[in-house]
Amino acid sequence: ESLINVLYIMPETSFWAAKKDPVGDWCLEEDGIFALNESPRSCPQNECVPNTYLSNISCSYFFPDTVLSTLRAYKAYMSEEGQCAWTFGGCTACEGVLNRYDWYDEHAHTCEMTIPSFGYQTASNGASYAGLVDRYLQINPSQEITEEFYPSMKQNMIFTMNLRPAYNDGDRVLAMPTGNVDSEWFEHCEWAGMVTHVGGLRLAQLRMVKRMAEQVGDTDFAKQCADWIAAGEKSLEENLWDGECYLNFYEPETGKKSDLILSFQCDGQWMAHAHGLERVMPQDRVATVLSTVKAKGLDQHNIGTPTFMNRDGSAAANGSAEGMNQYETTDFFTSGCMNLAMTYMYEGMREEGLDVLYRCVENIVLRQRLSWDSPVLMDSDWE
Repeated sequence: ESLINVLYIMPETSFWAAKKDPVGDWCLEEDGIFALNESPRSCPQNECVPNTYLSNISCSYFFPDTVLSTLRAYKAYMSEEGQCAWTFGGCTACEGVLNRYDWYDEHAHTCEMTIPSFGYQTASNGASYAGLVDRYLQINPSQEITEEFYPSMKQNMIFTMNLRPAYNDGDRVLAMPTGNVDSEWFEHCEWAGMVTHVGGLRLAQLRMVKRMAEQVGDTDFAKQCADWIAAGEKSLEENLWDGECYLNFYEPETGKKSDLILSFQCDGQWMAHAHGLERVMPQDRVATVLSTVKAKGLDQHNIGTPTFMNRDGSAAANGSAEGMNQYETTDFFTSGCMNLAMTYMYEGMREEGLDVLYRCVENIVLRQRLSWDSPVLMDSDWE
């Protein structure tokens, strides 16, 4: 019942704008601009790109025209440098937006549709955009659409690979932008230098773009992506593997290092599985990580696992030993928990994955009675 009726969330939390001023000429009359709203209650902005990537799979299957409308807006809103939009405007509009649009009203409604905002999760926005395009094409294959979106995918890949130009090719695959500015999927956390979570997402993005390059006959860029992949996988192994899991991050020029266990560090491998790509992390390494997370996180908590843990298994605050004071120490993202469950199953640990998923859904549906209004964050110690 829930699986079917949960589709009501799509019309409840979405907008579909007609092609009228100030929508640009790029927009087709029949497309308009379709956008999912992050959360009307707490963060009412349209098209926070990672949230849409994690949530619009049902649209890709059942309402592909809405996804194509959204993707064409992302393509049109991409900056000249190849930077992907973070949102279509709204309450987390980043600094600099006012300078791009001289007609911007600083009191514009948070549900803006025509004023893209850039930055914020700069390290991972490109992977989210690539995931949106690639998923649409895996479900709705079309050479015409592939050729339409390939230039923006390539342009963004080049932009993404130049976020830390001082690093060599392998290290920059894993890197935060120069100066460790902005964030990634796990916002409000400390990140520096080479980051395992960023690296996994970036390697999956590279494999998507490489596949697309091959489909349109751009053999030179397909080879460039293959070279980046090989260098990135080597760097991941040499710089970040640390015995029972990957390091959270490591910045060689400063010696700054975090050995906290990010429970969801294999999201890039989940992404590769979900998109039918070759592996981005070695199978034995992922198996070790999943065993570590199970023993130190899942087995010690009622629901899911803390987002970050110290090496002794105790919960750690938000990716920093000092804490970033944004999430409770034992919190986790619901979507992250479900991705983790799928990773277990993809990796052949079916019962472990089903157990993770069951405990998460049981809490939402049976204990909190929130089957139609799923929480974004949950406490792994909730009773």
